[in-house]
Amino acid sequence: MKVALVLIAVLLAVGCVYTTQKWSDAEARISTAESRASIHQGAYEAQLSEIAELTRSFVVTDSQLSGCEEAYSELAAQYAEQVKASQEARFEFYYSPAVVHRVGLDELKGYLELFDWIPQFYSEGYFDCSEIAAYMEWALENAGFHTVLLCGDSPTGGGRHAWLLVEAGENRYMPVEATIPKVVLWDDKHFDDYFARDYSYDDITQAITAGRTEFDWWVNWESWTQ
Repeated sequence: MKVALVLIAVLLAVGCVYTTQKWSDAEARISTAESRASIHQGAYEAQLSEIAELTRSFVVTDSQLSGCEEAYSELAAQYAEQVKASQEARFEFYYSPAVVHRVGLDELKGYLELFDWIPQFYSEGYFDCSEIAAYMEWALENAGFHTVLLCGDSPTGGGRHAWLLVEAGENRYMPVEATIPKVVLWDDKHFDDYFARDYSYDDITQAITAGRTEFDWWVNWESWTQ
């Protein structure tokens, strides 16, 4: 009996020691887990704080960006208006408003003789039919002759071309070869072909607005007249 009691006591003591050790191990693990959880909680809270700060910065930046977009849109609109105004004003003094309207075939022929120097300045792709036609349109209009600028397939063949129709009488227009320059008369075999065209412009603003930059004779005016 005594031996049994002693054995039980020993077993209980061993069990208590084992349990105590397990409990200590469990407490240590719990403490470690709590410490780690505390660290993670701190990092989580720091991230939440950072996210909140980033959110505030984003809101401020987005507001500033919206303001910049509004300012940009306003400036872009102002720029477009300025460009339009400058384009409209660009040719304000291109034509003289004080000219006397002139008609008459003989008078037209006589005026064209003043430009017999033009052929010597002809330069393909530089001062060719388009620039010369536009230049002659300007000169004729400012001399009082109502002139229309035309372009299309060459009436005489040979590719694309630009030429003029000039009012030489009431509701009567005569073709003018600007590169020569001379009036194309009725007995010319290509006379009727001069009235067929792809495009026609009553003035230079119509041509430039249509994107026909090949008519800007004034760009190289000083260089090709020197």
